[in-house]
Amino acid sequence: MSEREEMSMYSVVVNHEEQYSIWPAGKENALGWRDAGFNGTKAEALAFINEHWTDMRPLSLRQQMERNQQPSTPVAVAAAPVENPPVAVAAVPTPVATPAAEAEAQPAKQKRGWFGRQRDEQPTPAPVGAATPESTTETKAKRGWFGRR
Repeated sequence: MSEREEMSMYSVVVNHEEQYSIWPAGKENALGWRDAGFNGTKAEALAFINEHWTDMRPLSLRQQMERNQQPSTPVAVAAAPVENPPVAVAAVPTPVATPAAEAEAQPAKQKRGWFGRQRDEQPTPAPVGAATPESTTETKAKRGWFGRR
């Protein structure tokens, strides 16, 4: 630190979020900052800030965290004798999903061609006059640009 900085006087200022800083004494405070009530050398001003600014969180954050931590007000319940105690119910086991079952549950992905257009696999029409049963019609995958799938 230069000798000039050591001899300069500083004011401790605070903003609306209770964040501290130092400001040259004798200058008008920046907008949004007010005097914290201490003037001294830079080292003294920083020591004052270190002593008084113990929580670095902004005021709005601290207030929000306090609101979130407060429990909701409990509702008063009249104490009545319990005639029938609660009965424990056995848990019903949930079925475990297997990869095959998950694959069946998901809808088939549609093929995409050039520029992302959707296209479906269409059954290949049988030649006219061919005697093929309808249940054995084959599906031929459409090919995209340059024959790629």
